[in-house]
Amino acid sequence: MTGSNEPPVPTGSDSWQLISDGIERDGDRVARSHLAAGFPIYTSRPDMPAGTVIREKPDGTRALVRFDAAGEHVVGHLPSVEPRV
Repeated sequence: MTGSNEPPVPTGSDSWQLISDGIERDGDRVARSHLAAGFPIYTSRPDMPAGTVIREKPDGTRALVRFDAAGEHVVGHLPSVEPRV
């Protein structure tokens, strides 16, 4: 027990459910806001290789990335998209 009134940090599938719920509630408003602030967003599609996500930067460049204990690793580059901001 930590004595904190903070809710526990979600882990594993709980984290993905929290993210999914937020997207359903807010659409892409938050993603656009994040990009406008200069931060990348991460998305996924069912046809992607296991363990990978798409990183989209504010300038529209995209890469297929995976994460492990050492951090983020670019698996491949994807065609750029029109910036959303």
